[in-house]
Amino acid sequence: MTVNLIRCGSVIIRMTTCSSNQNLSALLKSPRHASLCVRSLTGDRKSEDDYFKLELCSEENNQDNHDYKDLVHRMHLFPGIRNQVVIVQPFVKWGPKKNELTTPDLMLEEAKALIDSLPNWKCIDTLKVPVESLEKKNVFGSGQFESLQKKIVKNPNISAVFVNVNLLRGIQRKELTTAFRVPIYDRYSIVLQIFKERAKTREAKLQVAFAEIPYLRSCLVGLQKGSKGDGRGSATIVGDGESYYDSKLHLLERRELKIKKELEKMHKKRALLKYERKKREFPVVAIVGYTNSGKTTLIKSLTGDSNMQPQDGLFATLDVTVHAFKLPCNLTVLLVDTVGFISNIPLNLIAAFKATLNDAMDADMIIHLQDASHPDKENQIAAVNDTLKQLNIDSAKPIFQVENKIDKIRPENVSASCLQISAQYGTGLEEMIELIQTKLLEVTNHKLLRLMVPSGSSEYSWLHKEATVVDYSHTENPQYLILDVLITPTVFGKLRSNYPDIRILNK
Repeated sequence: MTVNLIRCGSVIIRMTTCSSNQNLSALLKSPRHASLCVRSLTGDRKSEDDYFKLELCSEENNQDNHDYKDLVHRMHLFPGIRNQVVIVQPFVKWGPKKNELTTPDLMLEEAKALIDSLPNWKCIDTLKVPVESLEKKNVFGSGQFESLQKKIVKNPNISAVFVNVNLLRGIQRKELTTAFRVPIYDRYSIVLQIFKERAKTREAKLQVAFAEIPYLRSCLVGLQKGSKGDGRGSATIVGDGESYYDSKLHLLERRELKIKKELEKMHKKRALLKYERKKREFPVVAIVGYTNSGKTTLIKSLTGDSNMQPQDGLFATLDVTVHAFKLPCNLTVLLVDTVGFISNIPLNLIAAFKATLNDAMDADMIIHLQDASHPDKENQIAAVNDTLKQLNIDSAKPIFQVENKIDKIRPENVSASCLQISAQYGTGLEEMIELIQTKLLEVTNHKLLRLMVPSGSSEYSWLHKEATVVDYSHTENPQYLILDVLITPTVFGKLRSNYPDIRILNK
């Protein structure tokens, strides 16, 4: 791991991953897989081996690795797959379970954006289906279910169905898979697919693998060896008298434990890095927000880091990265870029990234960046606030609401309730920087001292190293300089201890 907070202005964890162009067609042509996925497509953009070799191959025995691959194939979660998808949007029309913050059309729009984020996936149709609740065995009413079944089974171009709900129960997935005869995805599994495509560092890949475990565990209901995913005959016995269900459950437990140990090693390194940051007393500002709200673009605009490449897409950032930025007062601040949040996914998916998100949550202040131009803005704001609450953010921590992308809305529609900016064009950034500076100096207890020190002295060098020199001026005596210095209580104590006779002009 290479870390250089000041010179590079970022914290990046890098890993050289293996690569292969092995095609998946042989896998999907196998009789076991083809019986369920006769219409699934294959792709050669990324080998499945890249995914399965990325974290545990040195420790995991061959049988476990083979069995895990088998389970992932059954649930159609391996990377590189191609699909032509029908998106089905069930929505509760009335009652306490109705979502008042959004509409079925907006939910469909986001679902389509999720599919568009996956290479070689294409949405070929969308359907809105009113339901009484999302708890039924097959999700939909009997008439709706039969209508959907006919529509999907008759269309040979459909290779998968995305039911745009948080998480399907095992029995629901089984019923829909059996009836529609194609793989069934929910929001959890689609976001997992995106994460697998986007994860670049070893830590991000491990976190995605960790998030996959609870999902696969929920899929085990009704699944058995040789069942082709239809869930029949779940009492099949495999080695040592274990049922197929129990054997896969133990497999997931072993894998989860190994991934957890690997992540804990990385968390210890993060703890050391955090200790070093706190020792040097760098103020930290975390930028959080809904996915594609413009967080990376904002940090690039503030830091001028040409290496950052913002993308217009969901979950473009999966790794928490840190970037150095100097305020007008010359104080170095660390800006933390985080994984974007999204509505209606289980906390397990975000919890897998909790260790890296904790770096952001430990920040001195948080900026909640919002997409002012998005028609579903209120629902997105609520989703981020709910996630922050579940991450147990200190209620005393300052959180500032900032609306981004005001260049995309009409002037009369710009809200006056919070700070408005355009990260892309720089509108409002000076005001935002002033806000950050004022609040950070307050919450980090920085004091502005005016000191008289001998020019070129050890005091002069020490202050430049340990504190923030904002300005300096000459005195009538050319042997002395007046320094305006921002200093924390800890550093001030060291100053008094090392240089008890230093002259403070603004006591």
